Amino acid sequence: MQKLVLVLAVAIGLAGCVSKYKPIATDTPASMLSSDASFYVMQPEDGKYGNKPYPGSGEQTAIALQSALIPRAGRVVKASNPEELDAALSTAREKNLDYVLQTRILNWEDRATEWSGIPDKISLNFEIYDAATAEKVASQTSKASSKWATFGGDHPQDLLPLPIGEFMKAVFGS
Repeated sequence: MQKLVLVLAVAIGLAGCVSKYKPIATDTPASMLSSDASFYVMQPEDGKYGNKPYPGSGEQTAIALQSALIPRAGRVVKASNPEELDAALSTAREKNLDYVLQTRILNWEDRATEWSGIPDKISLNFEIYDAATAEKVASQTSKASSKWATFGGDHPQDLLPLPIGEFMKAVFGS
């Protein structure tokens, strides 16, 4: 009986040590995107939770997207400020880029998980547009949450590789 209790306690403890990722909706391209493709990465508006803004979260997200695209794409240009989609499409055409990657931060929660037990959470919406036609090529809405067994130092930006990596797999293949 003590072994069973110990095994259950360890299993529950380990379950709290894993960040979670869940795609909510995915619309993949008809065919995987080429590794020769070029991208303009839009910078999203900073995320917030309720009325609490998280300054710099938009730039952190754009940098993470740029980093994920560089090994997969021929050329990647990152916007330096948030802008409207029409302006981004125009910039992509001027720079002879194939696609525009627009991301929206739907939710950004930085919690004191180490003492509250409430995990950090992010929700993101990714959309890729053909720069020449402005047609949407792919999209995904996803969310991620941190492990609850943490000793501090975790932040929502630490969750970015989970949904970004899965979206990259969806549009480029593994």
